[in-house]
Amino acid sequence: MILFPGVHGGTPRNAPMTRPPLLLPPSRPSCVAALCAIWLIALTPVTAMAIECKEDGTQFERNFCATLAAERAERELDAALAAARQRTAIDPNAQTALTAAHLAWQAFRDAALAAAFPCYHDDITVCFGEDTPRQHALFRAQLARERIGHLNTEWQQQK
Repeated sequence: MILFPGVHGGTPRNAPMTRPPLLLPPSRPSCVAALCAIWLIALTPVTAMAIECKEDGTQFERNFCATLAAERAERELDAALAAARQRTAIDPNAQTALTAAHLAWQAFRDAALAAAFPCYHDDITVCFGEDTPRQHALFRAQLARERIGHLNTEWQQQK
């Protein structure tokens, strides 16, 4: 067996040369199409998907719809908090008090949820059953709506 001269431990002269496979980038049209498809899926609103919110739906649908309701209530809470901050913008003491009150409310919300659903497992359905995510989300939405009412009545601009 003859090795290439000057190469220690080289390959035999009659051994086939192997190269790593060439990794060519995919063609432009396929990349653009894939990115467009991902973009369209990401922008599709959740409500446009095949899940309808109805009381007699499957447990998954009912849990999912309750979660959507809780998220909607929390977005409304964010808007109410922003409006309260706007109303109290001229008074730095009111701003500080509003921030402290909201932090205290968040601690209350978390404690109320923990008290209502005392489960130390990552999956609360293990402790309480399949309907628990729906009940948890509905309670979260109820707490957010109560806070919205408080922000709208108690943090009105003083005249």
